Amino acid sequence: MKKSIDLTPSYPAYANLGQLYYLEKRYVESASMTEKALQLNDNNYLVWNNLVNAYEWLKEKDKAATARARATELAEKSARLNPQDAWHKPNWRVFMPGRTCARKPWPEFKPPGFIPDDPAILDDVATAFEYLGNRHQSIQYAQRAVQKGYPLEQLANDPEMQSLLLDPSFHPRAK
Repeated sequence: MKKSIDLTPSYPAYANLGQLYYLEKRYVESASMTEKALQLNDNNYLVWNNLVNAYEWLKEKDKAATARARATELAEKSARLNPQDAWHKPNWRVFMPGRTCARKPWPEFKPPGFIPDDPAILDDVATAFEYLGNRHQSIQYAQRAVQKGYPLEQLANDPEMQSLLLDPSFHPRAK
């Protein structure tokens, strides 16, 4: 990706390198590359959310709040444009009270009746329940996500999921 950026700087290369650095816990580099990606294209809420997470690990609360507001705006727009898309339904985590300036009350969280066995979607549902303080449901979905192939290391890289990982009820490999 660095070579690609050296040849032709691009949004995908910066965004992917930012995500790679994040997974490697290189949060300063992750934030830097993600910021560069967003200078080229600032319309993807997932990339903004990656920046939020890097800022949270860096304890940059003001920057995280600003990035979170933009992620929320874009995620709401995406959810309106694609209301039946299974990926958008559990991505309420971007909208959770406390994670954004609560512009409107958030209804009781109910995941859609059908949740695909996509590990990333299961992780998003687990994260949404964790943000709302429903540890029992969060653990159920997090365990299911890991069982379906979601990397435990990636779950551990989410700053908001740290206490769940320490919960004695969390057994990621149990069926």
